[in-house]
Amino acid sequence: NVITGIAHHREKPIFATCGETCQLWEETRNEPIKTFKWGVDSLHDVKYNLVQANLLAACASDRSIILYDTRDTGPLRRVVLKLRTNKLSWNPMEAFTFTCANEDY
Repeated sequence: NVITGIAHHREKPIFATCGETCQLWEETRNEPIKTFKWGVDSLHDVKYNLVQANLLAACASDRSIILYDTRDTGPLRRVVLKLRTNKLSWNPMEAFTFTCANEDY
């Protein structure tokens, strides 16, 4: 599994990685503590929400953005855009707002 993105939790000693799947890791373990999979080929970027610390967002190769709640076993929601998203960033003041960097033609 090639890792294409990593995001560290702002308070806990855990981090998330993305590649073929989205995985949660503890800093002291060499195996993931949780794996999320939606059925996409690959994920390009993953970011923790700065306000809602249990919320993750990942950019997928199929032009989708997938939201995960780390307290659950599966994804929350998947949104498909017109263009593929390469990177995303959460708004540090508004919990449910994020910005995407997409491919441009």
